[in-house]
Amino acid sequence: RRPPGVQPLGATPSARSSEMDFELAMGQKRLEKEASKRKVAQEAVAERQRRERERVDVLRREQETVAAAEREAALEAAAKLRARHEVLLEKNKGVWASQALTPQLSTSAEAKGIRRRADKITLPRSFGESLRAQHDGSVHGPMYFELSVGARVTHAALLDFDSPEGVVGLPPKVIRCLGLEAALGCEPAPGVDAIMGDTAQVVAPVFMPQPRVAALPQVTVAYRALVAGTYAKLQPVHSSFQRDLGDIKTAMELELHTHATLSEGDTVIVRSLEDGQPHELRVISLLPHPAVSIVDTDLEVDIAPSVEAESAQAAERASVAAAAVAAQRAEAA
Repeated sequence: RRPPGVQPLGATPSARSSEMDFELAMGQKRLEKEASKRKVAQEAVAERQRRERERVDVLRREQETVAAAEREAALEAAAKLRARHEVLLEKNKGVWASQALTPQLSTSAEAKGIRRRADKITLPRSFGESLRAQHDGSVHGPMYFELSVGARVTHAALLDFDSPEGVVGLPPKVIRCLGLEAALGCEPAPGVDAIMGDTAQVVAPVFMPQPRVAALPQVTVAYRALVAGTYAKLQPVHSSFQRDLGDIKTAMELELHTHATLSEGDTVIVRSLEDGQPHELRVISLLPHPAVSIVDTDLEVDIAPSVEAESAQAAERASVAAAAVAAQRAEAA
């Protein structure tokens, strides 16, 4: 037994109290530190959420701006299309027919011995039925059509409505003007002559089969009422045209008599009467419209300086200008 008044061995009450106070203080600091960390984390989360909301708002506003611009562009395009449709209806005397068709090489006009074979196309029967349904006497005589693939546009006359449904039969010249040689898996074989009737004329170039591409571009074919052309300006690509062609007037007449239409941007192949060598010419200007009929019309034809000649002249002018600048700099020095 412990005698009265004798304290037990170990910490005194004051020491135990100090130790408890220290532990409480450390605990408090830990709580405050954890609370501070939670606050920082919460603020970081809030900041991320704020930035995300701002990003979403900016993206939404951008999308709304783009959508509004697209709607405006669509409305403008639709208005232009309506206006063009009305103009074409007036030019076509109220007749409208258009289809997107798959192109196919056709030599039907050549096989039938048709003179104006270079741009005679075949269309499906449904196209003819659409025209006949609107026929009130407005559609008579030769029928003409606008053909387009993207930005490439040309015109052609009708051969018949005997092509398979969904297909337009195109002669080589039309294929060339639409830039479809590679798509149709054929390339022209230049320099190959053909004889038709009693006249030694070169018909459309022979097309050599090549591997076809997987998907053919669609050709938009639309009925057009073309007026007779009065003037055409053509430009040879090579400067040898004037020198090698021989009788230019006769050669041009023979070639143009195989066409029913001309369009600005077309290419025409004229061959020398002497050796049959091909010469490419570009249609750069037509009157009274950018696309005309050349059937039963007195067409005035001008031949512009060749592309090669113009390029050579431009290079010479640039050389003279550069020499003049160099001389001025030399004098200034």
